[in-house]
Amino acid sequence: MRITALSRATDDSSPGYRREARRACERRDQGRTPRAARRAALLAGVLFGACIIVLGLGAVLDGQIAGLFASGADEGRYVEVTVKPGDTLWRLAREHGPQGRDIRETVDRIRTVNGLHQRAGLVPGERLLIPVR
Repeated sequence: MRITALSRATDDSSPGYRREARRACERRDQGRTPRAARRAALLAGVLFGACIIVLGLGAVLDGQIAGLFASGADEGRYVEVTVKPGDTLWRLAREHGPQGRDIRETVDRIRTVNGLHQRAGLVPGERLLIPVR
């Protein structure tokens, strides 16, 4: 009799088996649906792409942004100078920069304001802002 009861409990047509199968499907479906998984993957991709774009723009605009927010000492008047062949930052700072200030500070400010790197060479025709205060 016990064997009969067990075989009935595991029979595909029994209500107990169908109930257990339904519960197993419900437990499986409690996770994400394929559509929700695709949405989550798409959102993650969009956010990752946005971060890459922001970081890339930050790297490109680093010199320009640094020039805008360098320090309160950089606020003031500037003169725009067009670079001629043979010009150097040192000579431009001496000719157009503020009198009585260390030329090294003026060269540093020119680099900061114009987003120039330490070893960047000047190109004839390039326009630079030179602080006059």
